[in-house]
Amino acid sequence: MPQEEDAKKALSEEILSSARKQAERAVKRAERQAASTEKGARQQAGEFVEQALTVVRARMEFERRKSDALTEIEASRLLLATREAAVQDVFDAALKRAESLSDDELAETASFLAEEAVGGVPSDDVIILLPAGWLSRLGEAGARSLADGVVARGLAAKAEVKGGDVPGGQGLVVVSTDGRLRYDNSLSHRLGRMRSILRSRVAALILKDDASSDGK
Repeated sequence: MPQEEDAKKALSEEILSSARKQAERAVKRAERQAASTEKGARQQAGEFVEQALTVVRARMEFERRKSDALTEIEASRLLLATREAAVQDVFDAALKRAESLSDDELAETASFLAEEAVGGVPSDDVIILLPAGWLSRLGEAGARSLADGVVARGLAAKAEVKGGDVPGGQGLVVVSTDGRLRYDNSLSHRLGRMRSILRSRVAALILKDDASSDGK
């Protein structure tokens, strides 16, 4: 019987040993799987974070570009407003200067404008229309001298000075006697023709001033 007991004991220990080994292998396998799972989770988490960061970076870049565009638009709007205000100041100053011309300066200005306008109307007979204020200041003798002047220079065979509607009340308008041809040489119209040139020059001055300020 002792041998039988010893045999049972040995078998029991072998079974227990085998069970322990299987259990240990199972634990190690589980640990490896857990480590692998953890590594995969970390990798997946890293990929997710990177994707999130990519989206954030793209959004920030979009906002930056939008901000830059808005800044450029605002700067352009400010430049336009400043330029238009400056051009209008030039116009206002010119009109104010015209209102303060002396009689001699008025006569010289009217002569210059008449010669330019009559030269732009291909007609032998023309009418020079003056605003009431200018016609009154020139007087009858001044008006006759103005008409004779354009004829003497060969710009027309016949010229007559009359009061008429002149835009802005400064300058003059020349029309052919049949009314088919017209040359507006009013001060407001002349300034209007110069507006694009003035805009370019004023913008150049503004940008030059900005560049000078940035360099300081």
